[in-house]
Amino acid sequence: MMNKGIEMEYGKAFTFAMEDPDWIKKLGIAAAIVFVAIVGSVFLLIPTIAGMLLLSGYAVEIARRVINNEAKPLPEWADFGNLFKNGLFLTIALFVYNLPVIILSVCAQSNSYIPALLRGNVDRDIVQVAQTVTGVLALCCSCLQFLYSIFMGMVTPAVAGQLAATGSLGSAFQFGKVLSHVRAQPVVYLLVFLITAVAGFVLALVGMIVCGIGLFVTLPFATFINAHLWGQAYRFTSSKLAEAPAA
Repeated sequence: MMNKGIEMEYGKAFTFAMEDPDWIKKLGIAAAIVFVAIVGSVFLLIPTIAGMLLLSGYAVEIARRVINNEAKPLPEWADFGNLFKNGLFLTIALFVYNLPVIILSVCAQSNSYIPALLRGNVDRDIVQVAQTVTGVLALCCSCLQFLYSIFMGMVTPAVAGQLAATGSLGSAFQFGKVLSHVRAQPVVYLLVFLITAVAGFVLALVGMIVCGIGLFVTLPFATFINAHLWGQAYRFTSSKLAEAPAA
């Protein structure tokens, strides 16, 4: 049930894990999963995929607990099947949402090959025109790719929140409902995007400074932060949408 008076507590995302008496054990298990995923990638992709899906599923479970305002947002590492399923659902959903930026990226790269294919076969002036046109198109694609990446950074918490709240992959593709959360509080979702981006960069940098070994700890901790903010943003905007008068 959504309560009135819900507010965003951005700082809470950085401290909630340590309020759990078993947080070191839970973070340690997450670090072990990341270690196996990274080291296993040298031999097979399966450990990497499985590890990342488990960590993503754990993030969905954190978001679900935050949305439901549970006392202990940091879950136990149990029911791996459900964690794997939720991680797979989140990965599929985000892949679909990211298809436009993937297509734009391919277009931006492919434009550079067209003038090269024309060289030696057509007049130099035509090649120069082709270079100019493809250069402009590549620039436009890059600009659109950048803008859509920002948009995806804002939409991701709503997608993850929708999936966490319902447990249904189909609900993540209820585009109107997902976008209604972002439209309701765009500043909140922009701040969540910026905070998670900066926190992820800083924690990755810290992890690399410690001979790269620290990444096994900082990567899952960054995931905890992201998931808590996803849950907060979805719960906050859900309360605002519930309070809004019907059109």
